[in-house]
Amino acid sequence: MVARVEPVVGAALGAASSFYLLIQYSCSPVAAAAVFLLLSTISSAAVAFSPLRARGVRSAVRIVLAFCVGAAVGAAAADVPPPRLFWGLPPNRVRTIAGTIVSDPRAVRPGSAYASVRLEKTAGGGESASAGGVASVFFPAGTEPLPPRGAALEFAGRVEDGRNGPVFKARTAVALREAPAPAGARTAIRRWVVDILGSAPWGALSSALLLGDRDGLDGGESEAYAAAGCAHVLALSGMHLALVSALLSLALKPLLGLRRGLLAGCVLIFSYVALAGWQASLVRAALMYALGAVGVFLASPRRPLPLLSAAFMIQLVSDPIAAHGLSFILSYAALAGLCTVGEAVADLSRAWLPEPIRSPLSASVGAFLATAALCSAAFGVLRPIGIAASLVLAPAALAFMVGGMVFIALSAVHPVLALPVDALLRILYAANGRFVRAAAAVPGIATPSPRIVAALSLAVSVLLVYGRIWRNSTRNRFDPIR
Repeated sequence: MVARVEPVVGAALGAASSFYLLIQYSCSPVAAAAVFLLLSTISSAAVAFSPLRARGVRSAVRIVLAFCVGAAVGAAAADVPPPRLFWGLPPNRVRTIAGTIVSDPRAVRPGSAYASVRLEKTAGGGESASAGGVASVFFPAGTEPLPPRGAALEFAGRVEDGRNGPVFKARTAVALREAPAPAGARTAIRRWVVDILGSAPWGALSSALLLGDRDGLDGGESEAYAAAGCAHVLALSGMHLALVSALLSLALKPLLGLRRGLLAGCVLIFSYVALAGWQASLVRAALMYALGAVGVFLASPRRPLPLLSAAFMIQLVSDPIAAHGLSFILSYAALAGLCTVGEAVADLSRAWLPEPIRSPLSASVGAFLATAALCSAAFGVLRPIGIAASLVLAPAALAFMVGGMVFIALSAVHPVLALPVDALLRILYAANGRFVRAAAAVPGIATPSPRIVAALSLAVSVLLVYGRIWRNSTRNRFDPIR
């Protein structure tokens, strides 16, 4: 069984190592891919012709082979460059742009919103030119309703310097073509859900958790979650999709049976991901669900780490540009930490921590250690309070998701039926807000160097994982199975 699943993990490690190292150090992906393909050929020959028949040796060689093949795949993915923003004209001369909206428009403050637009052409000073890449465009003040993803518009304005690069600030916007029917239907559903939830004080939080729509959240609320080390609770992730999949399993399995229920669940989960937006963490969770369903049909093991590794390989090959993003890296790193260090913490604390505390605490510790260096490099501060705060805020978030769905369903029948749910969630929202503010008041730890953080978190992780192995091997030696 180990030989069947470990090569998948080895391939993912090889792909991640080569992809991110090549990006970091600007090496030649083609040369790296050739080297790894050569190494994989040598490893294949070692597996096929080695006189060593020991199972452990041959399994180790297979893992090396998988690592080399994965590294070659990662090198090929690194050879796909991110799209370059090309205005077509000197930016200071651009006065109009035309393009298609490729992200859900976001409100940044009352009367102001922006979206990512894939440029098609620009004009200015009597000249016009073809353009390319994706630009951040700020809509004219008071644009209502905001155009949906997929719509094509022409904007008049100018290019300005933004915090993360040039942006286009528009004075006027004219529609060129409507969004495709599926995109329009998706936007209509999202607006319907947001409008229903918007009638309650807790509705903005529920919308953020269900759809990733944070426009209704007060800026201080988002900042409080970040200061409490729990910004991941607001970000759509596998935790949110796990709830959706659990509810689908409860509803579909009795009606359709296990296999048909899994197929229907896959369709509904990917439909939910499309509704919420194809965010990296949601795609990862949906892929793992689908791969788990395939495992049921093939009667193969469905351990989390191999599923995570297979999902990484699929997502890296299908969308290497997304793999450059911090959210993509954090999503996979956090779950990898949960599946390795988190499991070790859960096993080591089995004797002295009750299950309701042990499982979420071990998950928080594993995710924290796996992402500490990344967070240190990106934000310059670590907030360990998030390990404890997540034990309260994560279940509260699930309650707001479930309560929001029940509120929507009852409101669709008659608004009066939803009043008891509204009353309960108002109480929970007030308590949740007080807890978030208390956790946010705990100061973070400024990190002098991400490398130091990486070394410390790696050392602690290794101690926990191998401490678990040593403890279990010692226990089995003195208390063998009879």
